[in-house]
Amino acid sequence: MAKRHKITFVEWDKKTGTMGEIIEDWIPIYPDNTEKSSSWASFRDLKGSAFYASQQTNNKIEGTVLIRYRSDVKAEHKFKLGSRVFEIVGPPVNVDEKNKDLLIRYREKK
Repeated sequence: MAKRHKITFVEWDKKTGTMGEIIEDWIPIYPDNTEKSSSWASFRDLKGSAFYASQQTNNKIEGTVLIRYRSDVKAEHKFKLGSRVFEIVGPPVNVDEKNKDLLIRYREKK
């Protein structure tokens, strides 16, 4: 599966602006290195019975995203694709425990 979407992992943070004001925003998990906070990903939306089953468990999973394995992605992080923000649902899954791919279930934040 081709990984053709570049996503950036972010977390909610407060910082002080140049005028002393408090700024709250989604910032990359490595604020000084946006490239290190990013990964190439392939998206797969849930369809049919898989989507119905996720609705029954109140998870409201919209789909999955597959990235290269990395150990720094946590369930409390979010990820962005352009201006869209996605919430990670549950812990990321190390596919087949091979440290090759990471499967992330997501839902889009409105």
